[in-house]
Amino acid sequence: KRRARKQSEWVDFVDVPLDEPMENYDVEVFNGLTIVRSFLSQMTPNVTYSAAQQISDFGTVQSAVTVKIYQLSNRVGRGYAATATV
Repeated sequence: KRRARKQSEWVDFVDVPLDEPMENYDVEVFNGLTIVRSFLSQMTPNVTYSAAQQISDFGTVQSAVTVKIYQLSNRVGRGYAATATV
């Protein structure tokens, strides 16, 4: 879920409207504590981590990977990370 930086009142319990000129994210893929790949998502909340990229990074396709996702903001820069295993 993205964060609003300025117009952030959550009145209808639905995702807040984007209050940035662009919706950008920085995604880091980890092998243990080491970042093995990073993606910059521009104008979309999605990235694709292909089988070929996983084989290059891990030697085999992974059933799950740990990622950190940062929302990028023109106002505050890189936000706090959300960590997930996907």
